[in-house]
Amino acid sequence: IPAVVNGDYAAYQLYTNADGEATVQGLTVAFDLLLDLDFRLSGNYNYTTFEYTGTDAIILPGFNTPTNRFSVTFGNPNVYKGFGFSMSHRWSQGYEWKSTFGEGSIDAINVTSAQVSYTVPDSNVRIKLGGSNVFGNEYQTAYGLPTVGSQYFIKMTFNEF
Repeated sequence: IPAVVNGDYAAYQLYTNADGEATVQGLTVAFDLLLDLDFRLSGNYNYTTFEYTGTDAIILPGFNTPTNRFSVTFGNPNVYKGFGFSMSHRWSQGYEWKSTFGEGSIDAINVTSAQVSYTVPDSNVRIKLGGSNVFGNEYQTAYGLPTVGSQYFIKMTFNEF
């Protein structure tokens, strides 16, 4: 007991299976359309649920997944003389994070990304300039992690597709 009072101890977490029943259900719907003039529209929706019916109140399932999320992308790799663009948006419903590390709320995520590209004539080189989370809506993907902000990039690809 003196070691505990003085803080001279190390905590350990033991993982084990639960006696209860866990049910996980999910659904994914996706589409990918090639429109006129090489415009492209794609998206997906995911639905996921978790239910634990055991009586052990201290079980932390660690499922940590939002029930609803979707993304949609629109673009054209060559809208005018080698110039192209792509825009995407993804949304994720907020949810409760539970783990041995800690418990807390993960807020809904709204992230918009965009890029412009240029294909160098008579070559297999494409230059891209873009950003992720261009509106700066900082978000967290797990309890205790720092927030994610905007990221910007310049990229050069060879023989893309």
